[in-house]
Amino acid sequence: MQLDEHLATLTANDQERQQKPSRAWRTRHDPFAEVWESEVVPLLRHAPRLKAITLLCKLQEAHPGRPILTGYC
Repeated sequence: MQLDEHLATLTANDQERQQKPSRAWRTRHDPFAEVWESEVVPLLRHAPRLKAITLLCKLQEAHPGRPILTGYC
């Protein structure tokens, strides 16, 4: 694919995305809603450069057995 064709495809896809109406509802349950303010925010305030996988591992250690948090660490 030539660069011009690639850019045309990217532009067409971007225009298509902009035309879709935005939603005001969630499409799935937020697995971190229960612990966001009490655990995630304090960890990020204490260590703002914390990597996502490290944060996920800490949450997995604190909440063993939660389906969204298993199998990553």
